[in-house]
Amino acid sequence: MATKINTGVRRWAQLRGLAVMIPSEGKKAGTVDDFYFDTESSEIYALRVKIGLAGYCALTSNAISTIEPDKVTIANPQMLIDERHDGRLPVLRLGNSLPSYKVMSESGKFLGTVGNILLATDPPVALRITGFELAGGRRNQTFSAHEITGYGHDDITILDQVAKKLT
Repeated sequence: MATKINTGVRRWAQLRGLAVMIPSEGKKAGTVDDFYFDTESSEIYALRVKIGLAGYCALTSNAISTIEPDKVTIANPQMLIDERHDGRLPVLRLGNSLPSYKVMSESGKFLGTVGNILLATDPPVALRITGFELAGGRRNQTFSAHEITGYGHDDITILDQVAKKLT
């Protein structure tokens, strides 16, 4: 099933907490809680969905029908999979930790912390991280996911030339 997603680039804060709906059944399947991503490609492989007291399930990006301003839609409940049944999830990182990451230049200069994550949500591009905003709300304090040279345990390193533009 092709992913149909509206609205271009959105902040993670706008997606977290959205209802995951099954329109054909007229019911809510859960709530978007987090996402699994690949640090090498910035691809968001799956959304982590809170399904009430039962815990969490994964919703792979290719199983999403639409992402709308107020909800994510899927075709049926089988689109939500048990996280333990997808072998790729354990090697991916969860996105909710990113807003606490330090942003460093290649030469080791501290630039700030991640304030928000920018996600590309337009077809035909797969759901992916497209950039980051630094915390603090200053204008033009964004950088592209392509400008990242590496992810550490609690930091992101970006190109020195990009760091100069942010300071």
